[in-house]
Formats: sequence, C-alpha cells, structure tokens
Amino acid sequence: MSNHTTYSYTTLLITLALPLALMSGCQERAYKLDEPLGVDAPVRHWVEGLRHKLDEPLKEHVETQVSKDALKQRLKAANKLAWRKRIASDIKYADLFDKVYTQQNYRKAMVNHKGLTPRGMLALERIKTYKKHLISEPMNYHIEAIEKLDAQLKEMAKGEQEPPPIELTPEEIEALIALTKDNEINNLNDTSIDILVTLIAESKMEEHPTPRIAKILDDLKTQVSKTAKLTAELELLVSDGLLRFARDMRHFNLNRMNWQQLKKAGGSRDVIYSRLEETLLQIREAKNTEIVKVLDSLNPPHPDYPLLVAMRERYITHMENDSWPKLTPFTLQQGSTSEHAPALRTRLVIEGYLPDNLTKEQLESKVVDDALIDAVSHYHTIHDLQFKNGRPHHKMWKNLRKSPTKRLKTIDLNIDRLRESRYEGEKDYIYINLPDFHAEMYEDHKRTYRFKVVIGKNNRKCNPDTDRFEYPNATPELHSDLEHFILNPSWYVPERIIEDEIKPQVEKDETWLERNHYEIVKKRGEKWIVRQTPGPHNALGLVKFIFPNPHNTYMHDTAKKEYFDYERRAYSHGCMRVHEPLKFAEKLVSFDQKDDVNVQEIVDSEQSKMIKLEKKLAVFVEYHTIQFDADLKAPRFLPDIYRHDRRELSSNPKTYDQCNGAALREKADEENDASPANTAGDLGP
Repeated sequence: MSNHTTYSYTTLLITLALPLALMSGCQERAYKLDEPLGVDAPVRHWVEGLRHKLDEPLKEHVETQVSKDALKQRLKAANKLAWRKRIASDIKYADLFDKVYTQQNYRKAMVNHKGLTPRGMLALERIKTYKKHLISEPMNYHIEAIEKLDAQLKEMAKGEQEPPPIELTPEEIEALIALTKDNEINNLNDTSIDILVTLIAESKMEEHPTPRIAKILDDLKTQVSKTAKLTAELELLVSDGLLRFARDMRHFNLNRMNWQQLKKAGGSRDVIYSRLEETLLQIREAKNTEIVKVLDSLNPPHPDYPLLVAMRERYITHMENDSWPKLTPFTLQQGSTSEHAPALRTRLVIEGYLPDNLTKEQLESKVVDDALIDAVSHYHTIHDLQFKNGRPHHKMWKNLRKSPTKRLKTIDLNIDRLRESRYEGEKDYIYINLPDFHAEMYEDHKRTYRFKVVIGKNNRKCNPDTDRFEYPNATPELHSDLEHFILNPSWYVPERIIEDEIKPQVEKDETWLERNHYEIVKKRGEKWIVRQTPGPHNALGLVKFIFPNPHNTYMHDTAKKEYFDYERRAYSHGCMRVHEPLKFAEKLVSFDQKDDVNVQEIVDSEQSKMIKLEKKLAVFVEYHTIQFDADLKAPRFLPDIYRHDRRELSSNPKTYDQCNGAALREKADEENDASPANTAGDLGP
C-alpha cells in the first residue's frame, strides 16, 4: 500500500472515530476540529459544567425576587406590634428575622409557591414533637396555621403546569460563555454562579441571552406572584415556630453563665437571640443530608435525655393500654416455671432491662429463662443490691411495684431538669449526680472510672427570720473546671464550722484543738482562723481536688472510710469525699499525661504538693433522681435526698419548706438508711 493510500485510510479512521467518541458520553461537548484551546477554555469548561446545575438556583432566585416585597411588608407589620402581642399570636422573632432575611436578600428556605419544602416539612415535624418533650403552650408554635396555609398552597398549585427543568442547550452554553466574558466574571466559583444566575434572571426579555430560559422564568414569576403573600406568611410562621421550639427545648438554658458573664454578653435576651440566630442560619444553610442533624442538636445534649424521653413513651403506652403488670415476689431459678414470670418480664421491658421487641409468646412465657435472670441480675448490679440464691432483693420489688402514675411524675421532673443541665456536650468531664452518691470520669464520651462519694448532709434547720427550712450542708449543683489537686493538704476550717462546732468543743476542753491536730493561725477578737495540719488524721485526707466555684466546694479524701459502706452517703458538710482518692489522682495524672508525677511517692514524702492540670476536666454536679447506667443504658430511680422532687410535686412548692409546712411531715424514705456509730467529732467539709 502506498504512503498516499495509508494517509487517506488513517484520515478516514480518525474522521469516523471522532464523532463516535464524542457520542459515547465521555465528553461534555463536541469540540470542533478547528477550535482553538486558548484563554477562553477555563470559562467554557466552567459554563459547560453548569449544564444541569442552574435549574434550582434560577427558580429559587425568581421565588426570592417575586416574594421579597411580601416578606418585607409582613416583617414591617410584625415589628410594629408590641412585644406581648407578638408573643401571643404573631411573629415573635420578627426583629431577628428582619436582620437575617435582609442579610440573605430575603431568600426563603422553608417554603416555595407550592407550600412547604422538604426542609420546611422536617422543621414542622420536629416542632410537632413538643408533647413528648413536655413543652407547654403549643398554640405559640403556629402548627395549625402552618398546616392550613400549606394545604391551601398545595391546593392552589393543583393543575398548574410544572416548569420544565432548565438544562442548557449548546446554543445557550455559547450565549452564557459570552455573557460571562462580557461581564468579566473571572473567579469561576460559587459566588460567580450567583452572579451569573442574577444576570440570567434579571435580563430584559427583548434582549435576553437565552430566550427559552427567559420564557420559563417569566411563567414561573406569574405563578409565584399569585401566592407571594401566602408564602411569605408561611415562611415566617415556620421559622418563628421553629425558633420558639428551639428556645423552649434548649436555648433558654443559661445555667452555665453567672451574672457577670450575662452582663458582659449584653443580658439574657442577647444571649438567647444569638443562639437562635445561629440555629436559624444552620437550618437554612444545611444540606439536605444534614438538616436532621441540625434539628437533633436542639435536643439537650445530656446522654440520658433521649433515654428518658423514650422511657416516658413506654410508660404512657402501657398505661393507656392498661397493660401495666402487677408484681408478686417469687424466687428465680433457671428453667423453673412461675405464673408471676410474665408480669416481671413485662415490667423489666418497660424499664429497659429487656428489649421491647419481645414476641407475645416470649412475654407470656412462664419459664424463668437466662434472659430474665440476666435482666434481674443487671437490675441488682446497677442499684448496688445483692441477688443471692435466686432471691431478688426486697428493694427491687419495692421499686418495681411503685405506681406508674407516681413514676411518671418523677420522669417528667427529670426531663425538665435535663433540659436545664449545665452539661453542653463536653467529651472529657467529671459527672457527679448527687442522689447517685457516685462520681464518674468520662474520656471521649466514654465512662472510664466510677467511684463512690460522700455528699452533704440532708439535715435541715428552721430559719426563724424566714420561717423556712434551710439545708445548710447540702452539696450545691455547679459547673466548673478541675484545675489542680493537692497532695498532703492542710485544711483551713470554714468559719461556719468554727463557730458552730469547734468553739463549743474548745469551751468544754482546752486540749481539744491539739489532740485533734488543729491550730489557731490567727485570732482577732471573736474571729478565729483555724488550720488542721497535713497527714492521715486531716479531714481532707491525703488529697484535695480543686475546681473553683462560688460555693468553695471541692472533692477530697477522708479519714472516715466507714461512710463508704453505706448506700446513701450524705454525711459531709457540703464537699464531696472520695472513696479512692489516690486512684482518682493517678487517673488524672494519666489523663494529663504527666509521666513525671508519682502520686504515691509524693504522698509518702509527707510534703504538701500542688499538681496543676494542663488538660482541665469539666466538673458537673447535678441533681437527677433518675439516672441511666452508662454501660447497660438502663434506668435507676434514686432517693430524693434533698427533697427536691417532693417539693416540686407538692400541692404548693412555694410553701413546702415553711417550718410548719409539708416538709416537716415528709421525711421517711429520703433519710439515710443508717449512720455510722463514730460520726461524733467529724467536722470535715
């Protein structure tokens, strides 16, 4: 074959193959053979990449431009109303919306001319969960008005022709390349897309670069203009309802801030508004796959919260179905049968100690199987009870036989308290729930250490000036950071203990101070400063853990180890005594990665030493009479040691603590089970 023939054959193959390659879908467009790939190539590549991406932003732009005035007018009218009127029946957060919608050029996020968008529907569904969260005043969430307007818009949209999707034709691509170049759009990023969308949507009809798209958008403008006022109203109702819900669920909680912090932040209103604005922006800007996550963030972050809400729903279901079992105590032996087994099994399902997906046959079985025994064993473990020889502890039967109505009231109280928790989702922290008489250490959200603590006494005194009972030794609820601990500490005795307990002892016996290792550091008339020297005799024991707070409360060791043998450990003057203080100190050293600190060596030196922590652990001291075990996720009902439940559930909480009131008559099951014999002379904090 000649060279001329070879060249012609090759040319023919290329001529035939090129169209086939371009038709294969591997190319965005059919380049001409004579087209230069010069300075216009990036613009061409960028515009061609928008072929299927302009439909949503163009239609959203039209929606925004047509309904902008309606939104402005509605917000203007709302902002003229008095605050109380807005709260009662209008757009409560109109002033906040004025700011946010102005910044975002009045772009709607929850609604289009056909009603709620998927984002808006998810927001409405979340608002409608208010009942299970025990939030009051649901009429303020606009639920009925939202659903009515949404239905009206959907009805109006029936029969309307859906605007065709905007997919760029080759001719339109060329026109938009020219438009991009003529307007010197150079960065070719998301902002550039917004500029191009604006140019397309707002070009005059007679000189529009893409007449077909202009016709689609013009028809859409006609549709949208018919419902502009309705969609503006619906957009603001959904946004306002969501922010009202967000405030009631979480953003109202200012317990982490003291008055100085609030003042510096501009006051409680500014703090709450800032939180609401952040939530609104997050829900508006979230991708479709992230919206649920943003809505979930409105739930209180305490890990017990979803478990308690789910538990409440189980209680209500069984109460409504009249399926609450009546229990009769019996012995559990593997493989044996008992007519009382089904009732106990059902009761443990309600509490979460058995899965709630058991079949009817499994629930009604009279056989005492391994699963039932394991559930009972778990119950005892979590409640620090002994389960011997198949005989459940009497306290298990006592707890499980409490009426569901009473239990439900306790659940409701604790749901409210968890919404007011100071915990905000920290991954590393120390958590002390006072009625639990334990402290827990969490690292990366996992419990790594749990230990017994002694908390403040629940004794009360009548204040003659107020005629009310006070709890002078109750451990306060607080939040702080564990900054350091002191090995071999001294103890400077609080003035209250000096006046109430030390001075009376000294009046009886002048040698009392010396015998108990106390010394008067300074004496100014009637005012004494008293210190107890370091050592195992010291009321603080061998270590003191410091987390600064207004109550001067801390954790420490104690010489009174016998207190830890009791279930209910309320024996201190307000501070928290630690069962295994040196082990706790070693845990902190390990967490802080202080390889050069040997806790036992320092203790043995009998010299006081402060160990500062670089990685400060948050400390939370709270009061919840229901707590879920971190491992088994099962609940415990705990003693109302400071009578908070009784106070709140009484007929009149405001008068409950009057010296002649209900508190005087209610003392049975909240008292300590027993007290150690040698508590005399225990002045420790």
